[in-house]
This record gives sequence, C-alpha cells and structure tokens, in this order.
Amino acid sequence: MLFGAGLFLIASYIRYFTTGSIKVDQNYMTGMPMVLNLLLVTVGLCLFGWAYYKVIFNKEDYKLSPLETRNLAILLALISAPMLPMLSNDVFSLFTWGDLAAMGINPYEDGKLLVHSSFHPYVGDKYKYLACLYGPINIFIVICAVFIGGKNILGVYAIFKIIFTLLALGFIGLIYHLYKRFPESSYNTLALVLLSPVFWCQGVGQGHTEVLGIFFLVLAMLFMTSDRVLQAFVVLALAVASKISFAYLLPLPLLYFWWRNPQKIKETALYALASGIIVLAVLALAYWPFETGGTWAPLASFKHLSASRPSGTITDVIGELASVIYPSLQGLFNWPPMEAQAVREMVWKPLVPFFKLLGILLALWTFTRIRTIRVAQDNFTLFAIIGAIMLTIFSQKFSSWYLLLIIPLFLYTDNKTWIRWLAILGLLTIAMDFMHIPERNLLIFPITVAIPAFLVAASFLWKFKERYIELEFGPPINNDNPFKINTKTKMKG
Repeated sequence: MLFGAGLFLIASYIRYFTTGSIKVDQNYMTGMPMVLNLLLVTVGLCLFGWAYYKVIFNKEDYKLSPLETRNLAILLALISAPMLPMLSNDVFSLFTWGDLAAMGINPYEDGKLLVHSSFHPYVGDKYKYLACLYGPINIFIVICAVFIGGKNILGVYAIFKIIFTLLALGFIGLIYHLYKRFPESSYNTLALVLLSPVFWCQGVGQGHTEVLGIFFLVLAMLFMTSDRVLQAFVVLALAVASKISFAYLLPLPLLYFWWRNPQKIKETALYALASGIIVLAVLALAYWPFETGGTWAPLASFKHLSASRPSGTITDVIGELASVIYPSLQGLFNWPPMEAQAVREMVWKPLVPFFKLLGILLALWTFTRIRTIRVAQDNFTLFAIIGAIMLTIFSQKFSSWYLLLIIPLFLYTDNKTWIRWLAILGLLTIAMDFMHIPERNLLIFPITVAIPAFLVAASFLWKFKERYIELEFGPPINNDNPFKINTKTKMKG
C-alpha cells in the first residue's frame, strides 16, 4: 500500500519537471512524460487496490487491528501530503477566490473579478470567470495561506497542504475513536474509510475541500453518539459552511436522537426548533463578511450547480454519445445539421429533470428503510446510501472526491454489497481521473466517469431484489425504534 502511494507521489512531480508549471488543466503532458506518469499511477493503484481489498475483507495475512489500520492511514496521509496537483485543477480556483478575499474583494460577487488575482493564470478555462463555489471556511484557510505564503503559488500551496494534512490527521484520530465505541463489523470497515484512495489521494494528496467537511462530519457523529444534539448541529453546520453539499445530512442528528430516545418527544421537538436556529446562525455568521445585499452566497452557489452542464454522470454520457452518433443519423433520416454542443444540450434538456426526479424518488424510498433499522449506527449507513444515490443519480455533476461526503458514514456497515461497492468505486473513480494526465478524449472521458453512476444503479436494483423479493422481515431488535414494524411478512415475486 505504501509503495503504491509512493508511486503516486513521484508521478505528481513529472508534470512540474517537464512543463515547468504545476497547473493541470490546459497543461497536459505528451510523449514519454505522459507514458511514465500513466504507468506509475496505474501500477501504484493496482498494487494499492490489491492490498486494500484484502485488508477490508480480512483475508489471510492481511488482518489489521484497529491500531495498525490507524497507523497505516497516518503513513498514507503523510506520504500523499507532498503530492502536487495531478488529477484535478480545482485547488487553483480555490486559491484565486481566497486571494481575492485577502485583497478585500468579494469572491462570491462577480467571477470577472478573478483577473485581479495573481493566481488567475492557473485557473482552468472552464472556471476562469466563475464566482466562488466553496464555503467561507475554506476561503478563510486560503487567506491564512496567502498571508503566510505571499503571492508565490508554491508557497501558498505548501501552507495550504500543511493545514489540510493536519485536518486529515485529526479526521483519522476522530474516526479511530468513533470506531472503538461500538462492536466491530465482520469486515475491516475502519480500513474501508481510512485507507480509501479517495481520502489519501484526492483528499490529502490533491487538497480537495471535502477534507475539511468530513472533519466536521465525524466530529458531529461523535456528538450524535453521545446524545449531544446541539453540538452536533453546530459542527455539521460548519461542514455545510465549508461545502453546501453536506446540507443533505442536516436531519441526521435529530433522527439519530429520536431513534435512541423515542419516548422523549418534547425534547425532540425542542431540538428540532433549536437546530434550525443554530444552523441558520452559523451559516449567517460564516457568510456575513461576504454579504453585499445581493443573493445569499449559499443560494448563489446552489443555483450555479443546478444550472451547470452535466459532468461525469449518466446524463453526460448519453449526451456525449448522441453528439457522436447524430452526424451519422442526420444523413440517414434527413435531420437538420446541428453542432455537437447543440445535440448534447438537446439530449440533456429532458434527461436532467428525469434523473433528478428519479434520484429523489429512490432516495425517499431508501429512507423508508428507517423502519427496519436495528441499531442506532445504522442511521449513518442509511444516509450514506441516500448520499450515494443523490451523488450518482440526482446530481448533474460527479467527481471522485465527492465520495468523501459519504465514506465516513459507512464506518459501521456490515453489508458486504455496499462495502464491496464503495471499495471498488473508490479505486475506479481514482482511475477515471487519470484523464487529467493526457489531453482528454471527449468521448472516452465521459464514458469512464459515468461508470460509477451505473454501478450505484445496479447495486440499488440488487438491494431492491433482496429487500422486497427474497428476505423475510421481522421486528427490529430494538423494540423502542419509533419507526418499527410489528408484523412479519414474506414477499415473493
């Protein structure tokens, strides 16, 4: 595992030494440097993946104690911390927005203002004039990095990575402490979470902001397991203030408390009221320095994400395939000529609302499984599965690091199907980001990045088969479950 991570570290420096820049987008490698880079990351991922899978399923000679797993995770984080950008260019957009804020310019106001940042040349063409999409806590961290590192891109990157590595180490410690609170799974789910390549490679190595969010998320999980509901809402609101995607988890502390204390109806109602006030207060305070009287920044970010073109999803693949097939069918059926982008947009128009509706329906159906929860920790798994559906079916955009939103929630699962799904998906989505190394082929790229969406759909259908056709149901072990069902039913066909 460590050797595989080391190969990733070496590969990340090839671009810098051959092109003279650490920029990723529009700075693709060619020739032998590209071949060497792809070879190193491919071998590294295969070596790591082979051992990772064996550790998770406790294969012979690969059984690790929780302490050994934690220590290995620390080593992986430390090895990946010095990585340069290789699989994503997002960190430079964050630096540009943070640099604007350090100069007293509101990064949420107008994307055209990005030209005032000395880091603007590092931003990819797609985001050169886009207003800030990240939460203010991330911006505050970059302001600190700019204050210490100055206008030197490598200096700012180094300070930023030190801060995020400390957050990653804190996350490892919190997860380890949380894992020891409850009986262990039949599998090494601590390794599933802490050794995930999405965490050490994309989170720590590439510096994605989800690392900050999952630090707050795990802290919230610790508070939840201690019935400290209000504290859980405070830190979960901080996660949302780092990235709006964490907002879907806001009901979790209240549901977790209600499941553990179904008789405390009055307290649950009071917590529900207080939680809304707490979340709004935290978000208002976090965004207050950037308010100018226009659209509230979180809503502006959400509006942009909703309006953005599909990327890395099933919709994206179908649109891309249509743009390739259309010219051949055009002559056959005498259709009017259309540009490739026009064909994509024509296909996306009905598909986007369709998959959004499908994602919502599947997520709501999955939520009904709260009736069959047997232990409180299953609430985490339930929200992890809902998150998987929303990420790969509902969302118009999918990238490998988005999985960090749900990976910690799988800590207590004992479901082999979802453990295998997450392990394979973590490896697969790292491989799909190899397309940032060479000049990307427009057709191959969306096909590879959409595989996760098909995998989650297949897994969901398989679980539907188990849940409604083959399994016999009975009342939950915990008879205080407020959502319990009391009758045994066996459904066939």
